[in-house]
Amino acid sequence: MPGADGYVTELPYTLGYYSELNPRSVRDTLQALGFAVPKIEVACELGFGQGLSLAIHAVAGDCEWWGNDLTSAHLTTVRELTQGLGAPLQVFEQNFTDFCARSDLPQFDFIGMHGVWSWISAENRVCIAKFIERRLAPHGVLYVSYNVREAWANILELREFLVNHAAQTELASQPLEVRIESALIAAQRVVAEDLSPARDQPQFEQHLRRIRHQHKSYLAHEYFNRDWHAFDRTDIEQILAPFGLRYVGQAGSTNSKCFSRDLWVRDRVSVLRSHQISPRTACKEKAERSAADRVASTCELNNRLVRRALTEPYLTTLASPATGAGVDFDWRTLLALAAWRDARCKASDVADFIEHQLLTIGHPLVQNGAVIRDQRAMRSILEREAKEFVMGVLPKLQELWIEPMHGIEPMLGTGHA
Repeated sequence: MPGADGYVTELPYTLGYYSELNPRSVRDTLQALGFAVPKIEVACELGFGQGLSLAIHAVAGDCEWWGNDLTSAHLTTVRELTQGLGAPLQVFEQNFTDFCARSDLPQFDFIGMHGVWSWISAENRVCIAKFIERRLAPHGVLYVSYNVREAWANILELREFLVNHAAQTELASQPLEVRIESALIAAQRVVAEDLSPARDQPQFEQHLRRIRHQHKSYLAHEYFNRDWHAFDRTDIEQILAPFGLRYVGQAGSTNSKCFSRDLWVRDRVSVLRSHQISPRTACKEKAERSAADRVASTCELNNRLVRRALTEPYLTTLASPATGAGVDFDWRTLLALAAWRDARCKASDVADFIEHQLLTIGHPLVQNGAVIRDQRAMRSILEREAKEFVMGVLPKLQELWIEPMHGIEPMLGTGHA
């Protein structure tokens, strides 16, 4: 794709939610670390992927959002999710060079990048750094995630093997998904035959096992971009410190050593030329959405997510107007909610609904990483999960205002005598 700068655009990214981009969570994290951060009113997400986080935070939250991505399919998704909901959101389909050069952007209280920094060129990182210098407000917050050099040192050979295999001439005419699968099979072969590089690098096989059955869209964006770089925090500090930013901690709760989720706070004002500063946007001058409007809009967003989940087996998140954030469940929970909303009043009815959806889209029932093929075992799992949904999950959905309160007793039966 012209202007993509080597970034994968053939496959859309996964429809995932990232709580680290939620302004409320960011403020809570910083307050817990001892930092008094002003309310985040205007925020920007660079490289928003399919935009699930962006859509949820704009619709369910109380912050004005701007976003940019260069993949048309990503723009389509976020627009379909938010169309007509009155969310304070503006999205653009541009590369970083063009978006960062726009003259109509405001000063942002928060700028977030999830899964961007390690997968773009040095030229794009310079462009984004200049954007942060110009557009991050005094005392603003920056979230940037990246792969950690030390943790990835023993995994790089697998990534290089996969990329080199997928780039072979005989595979050039094949779709990216086919090339990725071919590369994974080739990697399994060198493990099985004890060939280099697997023979000399134990992490090769261990990491291959972890990624072998992951979604091809995720693997495409994680491993197959032209640019792929790992960093130490000192690398990031060299870029950001001159702009008055300092590292203050990790966003969210994570024990990952491979992936860093940095929060940086601007504690001094850089010298900004007047023409670089835009006033608060017209969006901010519009009447604030009432709480009732926000709840109604979030309800409709969840309706759209539940409908999408019928054919999207990796969608696991719904939006809470009570918290302004996304809440992760699992895919079959969203299917159970679809059944509940379709007046399926017994656990057996819910199990029927979910089983039908699995068959319709040809998706296996996976439990604890294993595919369940036995029909009786599958039925037992689905009916047990249906009961767990009504006893445990549904009350949580109601507590978070995701699902309206109404009677749940009829669904406790199995439907069998």
